[in-house]
Amino acid sequence: MVSVLVDLPDLHSETPKVPFPVESVGHVGVKRFISLTQADRPAMAVMEITIGLRAEQRGAHMSRLIECTKTPAAPHDLRHYVKMVFDGLRRLTPTAASWRISCRASMTVPVEGGLKPIEEICEMYAAAKQEPRIRWGGAFKVCLACPQAQAVIAHDRDDLANAFCYPSHNQLCELEILLSGSTEVASGQTVDGLLAMGEEAASGPVRELHKRRCEADVVAAVHRRALFAEDALRDITVKLRADHPDAIEVRTQIVNFESIFEYPLRCTVTG
Repeated sequence: MVSVLVDLPDLHSETPKVPFPVESVGHVGVKRFISLTQADRPAMAVMEITIGLRAEQRGAHMSRLIECTKTPAAPHDLRHYVKMVFDGLRRLTPTAASWRISCRASMTVPVEGGLKPIEEICEMYAAAKQEPRIRWGGAFKVCLACPQAQAVIAHDRDDLANAFCYPSHNQLCELEILLSGSTEVASGQTVDGLLAMGEEAASGPVRELHKRRCEADVVAAVHRRALFAEDALRDITVKLRADHPDAIEVRTQIVNFESIFEYPLRCTVTG
């Protein structure tokens, strides 16, 4: 048998026929189970791992990008984990035009009466020769009661002084809170703190289970604190901006699934 040595060209190193930059190429839906030592809780992280290419670059060596998830130490929080993955990505692809790790980690936070499922969000990005930037925050469910119906009933009864004595429709809401800035932005803030702030700014929390009298008490409390979504987001944004003046941006968003309307409501505030 005669062995034939074939000299294959290195297509990856060739200049592309169309020299046009690529904004993003990489893996999506990368799942890793991690244990965060600071809060002593497990989390399921789902990531996008991408890089940008300059106009003269041909490819990304896609099969190698996933190696950046082999972190050298146990993370004490999600920001630490994303930073380790990001640093690994830059080491693997030092000539890329940009690097980005986008991560959403599902976990449970202890609350009164049980556990609260939430998502912690962390995204780290840098262009070549620039310092990394981070977007960090959390997403979870809260409850809002709309004051509009209460006001209408009170107006019809000529009883505006007692508007909050009347019922309203309630809304299950998906609230998202994000801060952007340097890698140290909001470093003293925790996702547990964001949860507490979000539930305090809303009409009330939502929980997995209520029983008998407890359910009635929760509903009554929610309707005594009826709020418009816009006002709840304004309160959170202003407070976070005051607490973290170093943040480049504070962004809050809420999606309300309303009990008497067909279409959800979405509201976004950026400060």
